[in-house]
Amino acid sequence: MRKPEGSEAVVEVNKKGEEQVVLNLSVVSGMLCPLGAVNLSKSHLEDLPDYFDSLPKLRVLNLSGNMLKSLPRSLGRCSFLETLDASFNQLEHLFLSFGANLPRLKRLHLQLNKLKALPESIGKMASLVHLEVQFNKLVSLPPTIGDLKSLQTLDASGNFSTSVPDSIGYASSLTYLDLSYNQIARLPLSVGNLTQLQELKLFHNPLVVPPLEVAEHSTKAVVEYMSQELQKPPGARPRRHFALLSSLRPPLLRPPWLRELLCRGSSMDYFVELKQT
Repeated sequence: MRKPEGSEAVVEVNKKGEEQVVLNLSVVSGMLCPLGAVNLSKSHLEDLPDYFDSLPKLRVLNLSGNMLKSLPRSLGRCSFLETLDASFNQLEHLFLSFGANLPRLKRLHLQLNKLKALPESIGKMASLVHLEVQFNKLVSLPPTIGDLKSLQTLDASGNFSTSVPDSIGYASSLTYLDLSYNQIARLPLSVGNLTQLQELKLFHNPLVVPPLEVAEHSTKAVVEYMSQELQKPPGARPRRHFALLSSLRPPLLRPPWLRELLCRGSSMDYFVELKQT
């Protein structure tokens, strides 16, 4: 084991004989815990020890810009945590109970990872206000998303989602919702219940419901349209088989720079370079 100069991490050799950078939690616990904040961004971390119980008063944790593939389960027991930034990593999944014991978490940044799903326990984060999951590999949002009554901002753009759960209409505090650059053909009519919504982004989706001309008009027009459709008798509503168009529309609808980004990984430098070209 060796310690990189000027770092709160150590380099260990795993079972395969490979070196990996991990957090020296004993140092962090002694130095930073009284402050309630730990910043480990851009520390080349590939793993974290499962000892976050020793940071019981932790309020802010920044893990962005590392190479983490998972988060330790003990992190889910940091009940005072208010902000967690795990963006720009290589996260492939979150443990099932991730959100079960984080009642004070207000801001969660998970953008630019490789997540294919979010655990349903996300819905138990009663204080969550801001959620960023853009540029992952999500095929859908969990149905418990509607349990987030305090949620105001949700960015789920740049994923592989073909649908949005009906429960989204119960997230009544939403003011900003970005679903752009997905494969969504049909929004749930429950969007008509989002009366606080100020900005809804839907561009670069193969939309059928709402009609494209409505989606391109304004957020208010979309909410009003969906609300009117919601009040119609079931037989008079847009037919559900339109949703099948999402499986017929290929991802070629995505612009070349976005398709290239999703194929190559989570490099923001590469993202900027492609977008400029």
